[in-house]
Amino acid sequence: DVRTLSAVSRTPLPMLDPTSGNQSAEGAAASREGLVFKVEDRNSRDQQGWAQVVSAAYRWLGRDAGRVSVIWAPPQRASLAERGSALSQAAAAGVPFRTRMIEFGEFDPADVDRMEQEREDDLVFSARVASMTQPPQQEQQQGTGQDATGA
Repeated sequence: DVRTLSAVSRTPLPMLDPTSGNQSAEGAAASREGLVFKVEDRNSRDQQGWAQVVSAAYRWLGRDAGRVSVIWAPPQRASLAERGSALSQAAAAGVPFRTRMIEFGEFDPADVDRMEQEREDDLVFSARVASMTQPPQQEQQQGTGQDATGA
């Protein structure tokens, strides 16, 4: 029976039987939850194997891949609002920028490298603009007893 297969394999029923698509939003979310756990389990099991496959492919091409790390996308995507809220809360809790972007913002580490460079560029630019907009400091005559008119 398809329903039993769906329950045992933690696969949402509409994926196996398109005619069973009439569910409430809550029921659909509950059925997806099992699938998310299943995907997370498979990702953790397959991570080392896929790293070995990629490493072997690089060796076959005559290149050195170094240490290969497989980075899986989250099986359940958060909305932009949820990610923004999580990023704000993590920043308030003192979580470092890179960790926030990867763990809560769901950005790829290569994208975070680019973001960090852009942040540094922005800081340098802001410092330059601030130095150009400051009025020049007037030199004060010290210890001569003369005022600005020379008297």
